[in-house]
Amino acid sequence: DVERSRGLGDVYKRQLQNNTSIDTVYNVVEPQPLLTDLDLDVITATDSVIVIDGDTVKYVDAGGDFPVQIIVKNITDVAAENVRVYKVLPDSASATGFQPQPNSVNGDTLFWQISSLAANTDTVLVFTEQVSEWMPVGTNLLINEVFVQADNEDPQQLQNNTSIDTVYNVVEPQ
Repeated sequence: DVERSRGLGDVYKRQLQNNTSIDTVYNVVEPQPLLTDLDLDVITATDSVIVIDGDTVKYVDAGGDFPVQIIVKNITDVAAENVRVYKVLPDSASATGFQPQPNSVNGDTLFWQISSLAANTDTVLVFTEQVSEWMPVGTNLLINEVFVQADNEDPQQLQNNTSIDTVYNVVEPQ
């Protein structure tokens, strides 16, 4: 029996000898995409100001107008691709005199698309906002809100992708 089991051991040893091999395993890591960061400012300019609750604020009369400037900045060393700018018009306002023209207008939302914004550059969108002659009685806030996004934007750096500027309109009761 001992001889027999030794013989099996030799068989097993011979079988194990051909079970060795050398393999090379490669771990392929995709390079991280280059991400950009956009910054946004919306600037309204009125020729009048009023004081509301102790604050001096921009003011426009019913039927008046004021220029709006949207500044989109690429603040990185990477070009921003497929940049999209959305501007929501305030209630009771319309827009004219665009430079450049928006790519589309859908209700109260203006939309511009910029195929690429070079690294460390900016672009400026301007237009005039016209306030309705028929504003409701009271203090009316004309909130100018703008959003921007790009295909290759760093998802950890979105806090500067929105900008808001408010213009006041006050209509006294008759």
